[in-house]
Parts: sequence; C-alpha cells; structure tokens
Amino acid sequence: MDETITSGSTEEDAARRDSVALIVAFHPDPAFLGRVVQIGNGSLTFGRDHPETELQLQLDRRMSRSHAEVIHLRDELVVRDLKSRNGTWVNGERIGHRPLRDGDVVRIGSMALVVRWMDRPTEGELPKSRLIGAGPGHLTTLRNIADFGPRDSVVLIEGQPGVGKGLVARALHEASGRAGPFVTFDCGAVAPGVMHSELFGHAAGAFSGARQRRGGLIELARGGTLFLDEIGDASPELQSSLLRLLEEGDYRPVGSDRPIRADVRVVAATNRDLDRAVREEKFRFDLLTRLRRLWMRVPSLEDRIEDVPMLATAFAQRHLSPEAVLHRQLAFALLEYHWPGNVRELDAVIERACVATDGNEVRWTDGLIPRSGRPPPDISRPPPIRPKSRPEPDELRQLLIAKDGNVTHLANDLGVARHTVYRWVKEAGIDLEALR
Repeated sequence: MDETITSGSTEEDAARRDSVALIVAFHPDPAFLGRVVQIGNGSLTFGRDHPETELQLQLDRRMSRSHAEVIHLRDELVVRDLKSRNGTWVNGERIGHRPLRDGDVVRIGSMALVVRWMDRPTEGELPKSRLIGAGPGHLTTLRNIADFGPRDSVVLIEGQPGVGKGLVARALHEASGRAGPFVTFDCGAVAPGVMHSELFGHAAGAFSGARQRRGGLIELARGGTLFLDEIGDASPELQSSLLRLLEEGDYRPVGSDRPIRADVRVVAATNRDLDRAVREEKFRFDLLTRLRRLWMRVPSLEDRIEDVPMLATAFAQRHLSPEAVLHRQLAFALLEYHWPGNVRELDAVIERACVATDGNEVRWTDGLIPRSGRPPPDISRPPPIRPKSRPEPDELRQLLIAKDGNVTHLANDLGVARHTVYRWVKEAGIDLEALR
C-alpha cells in the first residue's frame, strides 16, 4: 500500500488522505470487530491471496482469491469488484465500481466494512472504558470523558432517547476519581409533591408524617456524582431549586432554614432541545447556561452504524452465552436498519433473536426488525421462477445465497428434486460451502 504524497499536494490534502479508514463492522471472527484499516494514497486489495490487511481473509470461504480493490487517489475513494464469486456490495447493492462516501457499508465476502474519515487514535490517548465502539463518534465520546471526567464542573449530556446517556454519565463519574457513589435522580419521574423531599431531604416535622429527619439524594451522593436524568422534564419549581444548587453550591432540606453545603459533582442529561425550550419559556436560560459549563452530545446509533455488530455481539453474549456470535445475515440486516430507538432498541432486537436461537450462533428470523427497517439484502425474497425451470448460473447463485446455501429449501421452492439442484450447482461451478 503506497503511503507517499504526490508532488504538488498541500499538507491539508495529505492529512485528509491519511484520515481515510475502513472499520471492520463485521467479521466471522469476533476478535476482528472494530479493527481499523487505514487507507493511504494508493490501493488496497482484499482477497484470500492478499494478506496485507492482517484480517485472516484466507479463512473466509465466501471471499475470492482477489475479491475487491479499494482505491484512494487525492480526495476520491472508490471500490472495484475484481469479478469475485459472491460479489461486492455497497449499502445493500451489488456493484462493479462505485465511489465511496463517509458512512458507506461495504460487504466483501463474509466481512462488512464501514468507510470513515478518521485518524487512528494513538496508543494511550483514550481511557479504558466499558463503553463499546470503534468509530469516530464513539472515540469523540471517549475523549470527552477523558477531558471532562477529572473536573468538578457541571456536565450536560445531550442525545436522543436510548443512546446510552446514563452509561456515559456513569463513565464520567468513574473517570472523576471521586470516592462517593453515583446517584441518579429522574427529573420527570418524581411527583411534584415529593420532588424536593426526594432530592433535598426534609427536616423532622416538615410535613404530616415526617416524624424524623431524612436525607435526600444530594446527601446520599456526598463525595460522588449526582446524575440529573432528563433535566429537560424538570418543573419550574425544580429548575429554581437546581439553579440555587449550581449557583451557591448549597441547598435547604424541606422544612429547614439552614443551608447545607453540597459535596457533589452534577452531571445532567436530556433528550430535549433545551434551546427551543428556552425560547418557548419552558426552561430557564440562566439554568441552561450553568448546565453547559461542559457539554457533550452522544451520537445516535445511525451515526455510528459501524458499532452495531460489536454492540449486538455484546448483547448476545449477555442474553445467551459468553460464546455467542452473530450469523453474517443477521449482522448485515442490522447494518441496513436505521435504528430510531438507538442502542436500547438494538438490545431488545438481540434479546428477541436470542430467544429463537438454538446454539450459540444468533441468526436472522422474520419479524425481528420492524417493517420500517430495510430487509437484509442477501435474504430478501428471490425473484419468482417458473416451477422446474433451470435458472442461469448467476441467478442460481443468488437464489442459493438467499437460502443460505440450503439446497433442500431451494429445491422445494423450484419444485424440483434435490439431486437436480445439485447437478445444476456442479455444472455452474458453484461452491456451496462458500455460500453457507
């Protein structure tokens, strides 16, 4: 792979070229998930006879000896199929030659790669984390955790529902070095009548039934982190109280006139547009400015599609067994879906798949993903064929791919005997093992 810079190139052009990467979103061996293949100025060939990528391509029976070539010249990235047996696919479509854009999903053999303009992180740059991912969106989150974690300033985490804001908040706490606990307060889930008591505590006799003093969540979180989840749902009264907490650093329990110094680090999260809420006078601007001392946004799952099979594998290993792996058709289907429910929806889909799984390989089943999702490209319904008609070799190959190489199922669909399909396969020179 040529890493040289052509004459007349600017340093900025060179930096852009060096930032092109292919992230291994799926590989038959889970150990390769998340690997970053950097693409310099030149070309890189994928195939069983081309071990340059160190991805053990020679073990992939669905990959041809010289399968596909990725070419990077100046600001253009192109993939070219090298007349491979099973084809090269981009975003679910079989291609011969196609320019690539950031976020495109390229399927070569049993492997799926996602194109990203990103620099490879240097060793030791990012903290160790239980958060799962490999793409630029995930790396930005890790960098924010590393930068913001050790500070005492308030952090506001924004992001769509289901992206894992609570996990990011806990990671910030773990990076803070604070010895106290991580305590969560859901700003929209507590009834207004007990909200202040839950958060700030109350003095004895503060209200009917308050026979003794009770500490609130701020006291419980002493020396640690108070996580204000869904801060956008806070009532006007709660917003005023939180403003005082952030401004003065103290609070008053219900029924008490004596302020108490708060020893907590505050992290807040929301899926709402707080700027819009301020314009609509539903959220205090002065509170927002204090919440945004430090700010980060957790990307949606659609914006970090390269991380989906990694996350799905982790969920399968939790729901099924530590040895659980994804079948390629399921992985390809997951990469084709847009995930409006984000990581939370992915977890639910994988749990459903695990319920229907016999063994450790989690497979695709009909109805696994809602109809709003695009069907996986290599298991969509094959074109209709008249019973007992003999398909052309390319058509036969695609029908077998759709059936995952199952000759019996295809013979039933075509209305012919199994030995007839086996004869067609032999005469067409198709390797059934490579299709399974």
